[in-house]
Amino acid sequence: MGLEIRPASDSDAAAVMAILNSYALESFASFYDHELPLESFAGLSRAMEGYPFWVAEQDGRVKGFCLARPYHPGAPMRRTAMVTYFLDPAARGRGLGSKLLAVLEMEAGARGVDNLLAEVSSENGESLSFHLRRGFVERGRLLKAGRKNGRDFDVVLMQKHLAP
Repeated sequence: MGLEIRPASDSDAAAVMAILNSYALESFASFYDHELPLESFAGLSRAMEGYPFWVAEQDGRVKGFCLARPYHPGAPMRRTAMVTYFLDPAARGRGLGSKLLAVLEMEAGARGVDNLLAEVSSENGESLSFHLRRGFVERGRLLKAGRKNGRDFDVVLMQKHLAP
C-alpha cells in the first residue's frame, strides 16, 4: 500500500501521541521530558486551528506527522508559523521527513504563511542538518535555554522564507 499524506483527524490521536512520546524521555528532538497523555492531542488540534496539521500513513499505520502553529497570535504575524514534525523512529532515513515538509510548505503557503520557523535543540544534530539541507538558515541561539537528562542545551532558531 502506498504512502498517503492527509489532514490529521481525531482518529489519529493515539498514533500521533505515541510518535511524539517516543522522543520524550531520551531524545533531544522533543522539548518534553515525560510522556504526554492522549488528551494532549486535543490541545494540539486546537492550537493548529487554521494551520496545517497532517499525518503520513502507510499500510494503515501513521508513520509521522507535521504541523504548523501560529508564531504569535497578533494578526500582523500570521505570515509566520512555527513548524514541528516527528516520524516513527522506524520510518526515519527514508525521505518521509522531506515529503512532510514539502506538504507543510505548500499548505502553509496556501494559507498566506511565507515564513517558517523551527526551534531545534543544539543536541539534535540530525535535525539541525535536516533543516539546513532544506533551506532553513540559523537566525539565532538561546544559550542554555533548556536542560534535559542533566545536560544543558541551546535552542537554535531557524527560518525558511517561502518564495511567493
